[in-house]
Parts: sequence; C-alpha cells; structure tokens
Amino acid sequence: REMAAGNIDRDQDNLVLLSQLWSQAREHKRSIPILREAARASGDGELYYRLGQVLLADEQYAASQTALENAVRRGGMDREDTGDAWLLLGTARFNQAGPADTEIWANARRAFVNAQRYQTASARASQWISYIDAVIQTHEDGIALERRQTLERCVEDIRRLDQQQRIRDLQNREPSATELANDQEIRSRCEPLINPPSDDAEGGEDGDAATDEQE
Repeated sequence: REMAAGNIDRDQDNLVLLSQLWSQAREHKRSIPILREAARASGDGELYYRLGQVLLADEQYAASQTALENAVRRGGMDREDTGDAWLLLGTARFNQAGPADTEIWANARRAFVNAQRYQTASARASQWISYIDAVIQTHEDGIALERRQTLERCVEDIRRLDQQQRIRDLQNREPSATELANDQEIRSRCEPLINPPSDDAEGGEDGDAATDEQE
C-alpha cells in the first residue's frame, strides 16, 4: 500500500522484501510478478534463480525454465546457487516432457550434466542423469520391440500373399479386384520394411556437431 502511494521506494531491495513477504504468507502467485520485476532490474542472475525456484514450486515449468536460463546466462551467483540453478533447470525442462519427448529429455540431461560440475549438486544431478538414461533406454527398447513385431507381421503377411498367389496359379485364376487391392496395400506397406533401401545415399554425413551448453 505504501509503495503504491509513493511513500516507500519501489527499488530492488523493497521489491525483493515484498516478494518474500507474499511468499511467507503463502501467496506465491502474488509474489511472482514482484520478484520478476526485481529480477529484470538486477544486473546478475541471483534474482532470476530465486524466481525460477518459486515458479518451479508453483509448477509453472516453462516460465521456471526461462527464469533459470536467464539466471545461468547472467551469472553472478556463488557456486552452490549456480549448481542448484542448473539442477532446477533440468527439473523444469524434464517436467515439460510428454511420454516420448526425447528432445526435451536430452535438453534436461544437458542441464544435469552442467550441474554435475558443482559439488553440492553433483550427486542429485547424477541420479537424474541415470534416471533419464533409463527412461530413454526404455523408450528405445519399446520402439525396437514394436519394429520387430511389425516386421514379423509383415513377413507373415507377405508369406500368406505368396501362398495365395500360388493357389491361384494352380487354379489358373486371376485375382479379383479386392484381392489385388489387398495385395498391393500389404506389399507397399511391408516390402520397404523387409527390404529397406541401402544407406548409400548421396550427400554424406552432416559434419556439424551440437555444442554443449556452457555456464
């Protein structure tokens, strides 16, 4: 009230204090815009780190990611807070992933790899990395299993079509329109899986390598 009336300066220290008071009153949603205002006026990443913490606790994962990315980019924090910022950034990213969002998993993993460089965050970051690796492996195993099952079904379908054709040949009978359509649909779907094209494509490999995130 007094800040709105102009009796208390709307400076960074008072904005931070006001945000803390709203948080202590468990009014997190009211503390967030105040802390964001203070962070924008700050020259380093400390307040963005605090903002990212509050947003993560409020399950605003995308906004938390943005704040924490600002924190590590601006720097100016001690090593403990920097390590924790990378750890929280990985958590914010991971929590936005769906059941097959491999790119988001990879982005989260990169943040945890950065967190490993800091003693206070290293153990937790390593646990996260192991968990993400297990999630990715399970996902890839599921895809591989599905491909094997699809291939097995296709091999059986092609075998059945060939047998039906041999029977028609013995009967000296032409396939019906329905049989032809069914044959073409199955072969066009299955033959590329059974006999995939060679890897000798023109152009070669892309030599550009992705760069790691830097502190």
